Amino acid sequence: MYVPFTKKETKMKHKQIITTCVSLAICFGLFSSVNTFANKTDIEQEISIKSDRQSGDLKNKTVDYVDNVVITQGTLSIKADLVKIFRTKNASNVDTGDTYLAKGNPAIFQQTLDDGSIITLEANKITYQPSLFLIKIS
Repeated sequence: MYVPFTKKETKMKHKQIITTCVSLAICFGLFSSVNTFANKTDIEQEISIKSDRQSGDLKNKTVDYVDNVVITQGTLSIKADLVKIFRTKNASNVDTGDTYLAKGNPAIFQQTLDDGSIITLEANKITYQPSLFLIKIS
């Protein structure tokens, strides 16, 4: 059974993805230049998620955002055709938090750094695990 989520539930549910993206942006900035850092005020901004369609599967505890998905927080943005959110567990069956799977042709992560430069990451599949500060691209 699919049930749409309210804007408030959506904003609260996805704050973790933005935290991870900011952390990743900082890491990417550190590798590209010693004096380059992610925009520190982004993490303090409100999260906005927009898509043409949304649905939730209560039985499987998943949320889907479909068609023209845009997640923004400050200067940070993630654009994808589909974003699927689900809970994951490690090998010891311990809950490791939400996993965000963004798919697109390509899916795009972008953020403006403090020095004004923009970092962009593009892939057909981007998997985020905010609680583990992990991003996988393929």
